[in-house]
Amino acid sequence: MSASRPTPALGAKVIPLRRPEERRLATSELTDEALLAACGVGDNAALGALFDRHHEAVHRLLARLLRSEPGAVDDLVQTTFMEVWRSANKYNGTGAVRSWLFGIAAST
Repeated sequence: MSASRPTPALGAKVIPLRRPEERRLATSELTDEALLAACGVGDNAALGALFDRHHEAVHRLLARLLRSEPGAVDDLVQTTFMEVWRSANKYNGTGAVRSWLFGIAAST
């Protein structure tokens, strides 16, 4: 039995990325919304691109909120992006992806 893939958000552009060089070029040109839609259908390169774009801001937010040691914050950043991967198809397109990421981080 194969697990079904979630469908992307309505109107989202999904580009399958097959070769590493295509991934690097294509993900740098895609919007956060398109990357999140690609995550929703299982594209791990898109998750990597979102991580590259936003992990520092998510880290700063969590460090400010928690005032804990850096190792704990690093773990929470990783947990945040794991939840982004699981919840990508739940993004409804209202508000910025960055705000949505911050909401996930704050509730982690």
